[in-house]
Amino acid sequence: MDKPPLSRLKMLDMSVANMGSGVAFALVQGNMARIFQTLGADLDRLPILMIAGPVTGLLVQPLVGHFSDSTWLRLGPLSGRRRPYFMVGALAAAALAGMSFASSLIVAVSCYWLLDIALNVVIEPFRAFVGDMVPAAQRAQGLAINAGLGCIGAVVGFMLPFLLAHLHIANHAAHGDVPASVRLALLLAGGILLAGVGWTVWRIREFSPEEQARFAGHVEANEPPHTRCAMAQIAFDLRHMPQSMRRLAVIHFFTWFALFIMWPFMTPVVTQYAFHATDPASAAYNRGADFVGLLYAAFNVTTAIFGVLALPAIARRFGTGRTHALCLGVGVAVPRQHQWHRFEVVI
Repeated sequence: MDKPPLSRLKMLDMSVANMGSGVAFALVQGNMARIFQTLGADLDRLPILMIAGPVTGLLVQPLVGHFSDSTWLRLGPLSGRRRPYFMVGALAAAALAGMSFASSLIVAVSCYWLLDIALNVVIEPFRAFVGDMVPAAQRAQGLAINAGLGCIGAVVGFMLPFLLAHLHIANHAAHGDVPASVRLALLLAGGILLAGVGWTVWRIREFSPEEQARFAGHVEANEPPHTRCAMAQIAFDLRHMPQSMRRLAVIHFFTWFALFIMWPFMTPVVTQYAFHATDPASAAYNRGADFVGLLYAAFNVTTAIFGVLALPAIARRFGTGRTHALCLGVGVAVPRQHQWHRFEVVI
């Protein structure tokens, strides 16, 4: 017995929370280096200050995945496997609000850690949520809508400070003060996150364990044995990981290695070499930091368009391995000496 089909409206309702978390994640990703430098962080300390992302992901995601798979939290009308974890978005919104009023580096770093933990708890169950709720025939459509709204949220989050600056909200401030446009963007992102999570939790009722069992029809023969110890179960899953996923893990390691170099240094590099500014309190630096948000937004739009329109056809023609190698080759072939003055625009 398969799950009942969902209307597009229901699939949109299911994915609104992902859009809200996309706004929060993108805004923080694009502006943490700016905030830390504004509060006095040296350039060479940015990577260690931004280590919260990979560390919390490494620790929180496996645990949330395990517990959301194996538990049903009974919270009255808010009961479910995944929805209770979405409500941790309230904690993320509080962290965003705290970060907007941070006046010292230690407060900003503490809020960043809290925010990353909360966002990992919110984001991790989303793909499984789609699998829980959507019948097999609609799964690709459900995942596409979920990813599409997440991408829209990311673009909005990256562009928020730039848009607010163009609404004449000050995008630079005195030394040690986060600009008003960034403060307001953090508060707006928290509000959007709360609204998105609240909408999904209110509009979507999860199937009960009994309903899920009826839909499954039987227990898969290769299903791992149940264990009450989360770490033992995670270790079991790692030992029995399919070979294709092991190869993918190696690929992801080197991909994320590069991304976590880019994220701490994107803002300092663009502001210094394209806008000729190193003082976080200067107008030129903050114009450059706003421009970094535009670059990240363009990155997300380009990735989404290429991924939907071109990548599947290329992969079908050349195979996934050769396609991945081709994409890496194109990235490496980009000239090493960028002519930053071509990116200088009137913002």
